[in-house]
Amino acid sequence: MFDTTPINICMKQFRATVKASGLVVTTIVFAENTNSAMKILQAQFGAKNVIGIPMQMGNS
Repeated sequence: MFDTTPINICMKQFRATVKASGLVVTTIVFAENTNSAMKILQAQFGAKNVIGIPMQMGNS
């Protein structure tokens, strides 16, 4: 009756360090690849506030 397929089957989890309100914090973003993760982070926090390259988490 219900579909049990996971909703997030193509997205991967990335960890990134960003500046938010003057603080350096670690956050997680879901994206298809590193490039997309970087663009999402830049849109959320501003290009100058993304520190380094997002790193994929897990084996997916």
